[in-house]
Amino acid sequence: MDLIIEIGNSHEGSLGIATSFVDMVRNTGANCVKFQMHLAEYEGMPNEPFRKNFSLQDASRQDYWRRVNFSEENWKTLSKYTNETGLEFLCTPFSIEAAQFLYENKLVERWKIGSGDAVNYPLIDFLVSTKMPLIISTGLISWHEIIELKNRLSHLSAWETTTLMHCISMYPTPIEKSSLNLIAELKTLGCRVGLSDHSGNWKIPLKAISMGIDTLEVHMTPHRQFFGPDTVASLLPEEIRTIKEVWDDWQVLENTPGSKDLIFSDSH
Repeated sequence: MDLIIEIGNSHEGSLGIATSFVDMVRNTGANCVKFQMHLAEYEGMPNEPFRKNFSLQDASRQDYWRRVNFSEENWKTLSKYTNETGLEFLCTPFSIEAAQFLYENKLVERWKIGSGDAVNYPLIDFLVSTKMPLIISTGLISWHEIIELKNRLSHLSAWETTTLMHCISMYPTPIEKSSLNLIAELKTLGCRVGLSDHSGNWKIPLKAISMGIDTLEVHMTPHRQFFGPDTVASLLPEEIRTIKEVWDDWQVLENTPGSKDLIFSDSH
């Protein structure tokens, strides 16, 4: 069971808040906690406006990224703290430079790529060169681009270690827009398939689990009024715990088949 909890930048640049998120994730039973590394000087354009203006403090996206990014030492501390709690530390790089830092300092064991960079081939090619597994969201790319991505990764001998994540890039995703039927379509490509969920509705990940996904990624918030752009698309820790418990129970059911003779014998 691969359950990734996305924190993103909800820590607001506080190492203390980030480690408290790690503790919350540990208590959900998930195996992995994920952050995001934005190096403003390598992303976007100066004074690029917010797509959705949520911050009273930052004038632009780059201002926001500068404020919430950690120092190199703090990133190392956060990765070490996460690993010491028994969780996997995962961090999405949004530039080659961010990926180089994460790789050279051995902070991650695999890569998670947001759908905005799913066909950013300079970045993808660098990640492939590290020989670590890829998890790639597909919310912002077309079916044609998914096939193109498959062909490129197959040529680079990276397809077998790639997981494609069904993803709808709407925050939050309405239940009628969830399109979980696309999970089956992704499975026809011969790779591992997961769900990167933005619904804020715990029932949708449960349905995806029943469809046989390999990996589930959900956003987490401590409570519904917590600050941040992802809160409306996030689940509470107790909701994630419920998902984990149900997933575990379903795995027991799938892995312990019975027989009519045994049932008959046990009944007497």
